[in-house]
Amino acid sequence: MFIDPYLDPVKHSYREFNKLLAAIINPDEPPVIEIHMCYLADSISTSQYEEDFRRKLLSVINQAGLTVEVFVWDKLHDRYLISNLMGINLNNGFDVSDNPKEMTTWSRLGRADRDDIQREFDPASKRHKLQHRFTVS
Repeated sequence: MFIDPYLDPVKHSYREFNKLLAAIINPDEPPVIEIHMCYLADSISTSQYEEDFRRKLLSVINQAGLTVEVFVWDKLHDRYLISNLMGINLNNGFDVSDNPKEMTTWSRLGRADRDDIQREFDPASKRHKLQHRFTVS
């Protein structure tokens, strides 16, 4: 699970997000990847976001043999990387700074916190209001 309220692969600051997807290698059982975000630009519709998302990431998703579920929520704040092995709190998300000297600190989550965050972003939990959802494969 990639959780970042501002994640937009078209934005310059997220230009390297495709490298994270390309690094996911498990040919025998490719995982379903979830991306959770919420802030679409006021001038963009959900269908335009889907089109932009596919245009920017579909080739890397297909090459890696992945299925990506994208969830657009009403609100969220914190940024995380959640997997079956661990959880990481990412203070500044998955975007890239143009200043190579700028540093950010990530922190590992305990199992209970990781599991709670995973439950938080399950659509059945009703802890957030789901605005839109689509699949890319």
